[in-house]
Amino acid sequence: MEETKASLLEGLKLFMEENSEIPDVLKGDYEIVFAFA
Repeated sequence: MEETKASLLEGLKLFMEENSEIPDVLKGDYEIVFAFA
């Protein structure tokens, strides 16, 4: 399960980098959500 969460977070980070118009605040919120998922 931990591996799945880690790969999901990596995918999310790549997605965020590719979609740089997304506000940094939103990025932080997503990281918090995935940290506790």
